[in-house]
Amino acid sequence: MPGSAAREITSVTCFDKTRMVNRVTLVLDSGLDKLAAMSRCQADNQLTAPPDVMPRSFRIEGLTHGRWTLVAKIPDNHQRLVRLPIRRKLDGVRFVLKTTWGSRQTRVYAFHVA
Repeated sequence: MPGSAAREITSVTCFDKTRMVNRVTLVLDSGLDKLAAMSRCQADNQLTAPPDVMPRSFRIEGLTHGRWTLVAKIPDNHQRLVRLPIRRKLDGVRFVLKTTWGSRQTRVYAFHVA
């Protein structure tokens, strides 16, 4: 079922002191271990929609003065590599997965904060 997830999944990075966060880069699961070529022109079992394991909706939150606030919201992701400009002084950053394209499991291969 598209848009499913077992529960919100969170990955957190906290700093020892406030620092400038310019961007967040994510490398997300796109089902490369499956037949991931997408085409409607061929009569084989290629995918015609994003892989079910790919994160569909998620948000990035920033920690400031002990409180988490929304920094970026992605409601309909189709990308394996996601780069988000942040440009804020923060005490921490977290990735919160809301839904995938159907799978109850997914992977975040990289969560870089720069």
